[in-house]
Amino acid sequence: MAIRDFELYHGALLTKLVRSDRPITIRMVETDTNECWSVYTIDDDVTIYTKSSGHGDFCEKDKSVKWTFTFQPRHLHDLRRLSEQNDVRLALVCANHRLPLRVPFTFDDPRKAWEMWLGRENALRRKRTGICFLEADEWRRCLDLPAGGTQSITVELAKGRGFLVNGHLRVPQNRLDTWQVREPPQFGRLVCSGS
Repeated sequence: MAIRDFELYHGALLTKLVRSDRPITIRMVETDTNECWSVYTIDDDVTIYTKSSGHGDFCEKDKSVKWTFTFQPRHLHDLRRLSEQNDVRLALVCANHRLPLRVPFTFDDPRKAWEMWLGRENALRRKRTGICFLEADEWRRCLDLPAGGTQSITVELAKGRGFLVNGHLRVPQNRLDTWQVREPPQFGRLVCSGS
């Protein structure tokens, strides 16, 4: 049985969420059985809505990669409905494993064009990927739920920088690695009383 793209993307997200240092309960929520499922609840406290893109647009000038995530009215409806029930985070999986259909270079030597294209694609797959994890107040600044209509979020990643969302919002690349569903309990220092 073949592994579908959405399974790879969701696997990356789940791997980041399920770490040995913090046990959690994850439940997949069916949003639309005709499409790949995109919602998880974590410990029944937080909902994570995920979207993914398998190939970003490469900018030769600064070696950055840009992904565009499209939200159809049904996606916005899901986000609105889920937000009424729980605290919602948005996980944008920015991947680079699908090759574009055409070689973007024009040279007299097709072999040279192919080698340049393949080299660039291999570099993209290794270096410019990640999960842009947006808190509720952040994704609400990027999407206008009441407006409806098709909307999009653009995520850019340059070497050595965090994600740049819609050209104005900086998100650390490691946010999901350090994110916790809830703050760990603060225990006071135990003191044994002597007799």
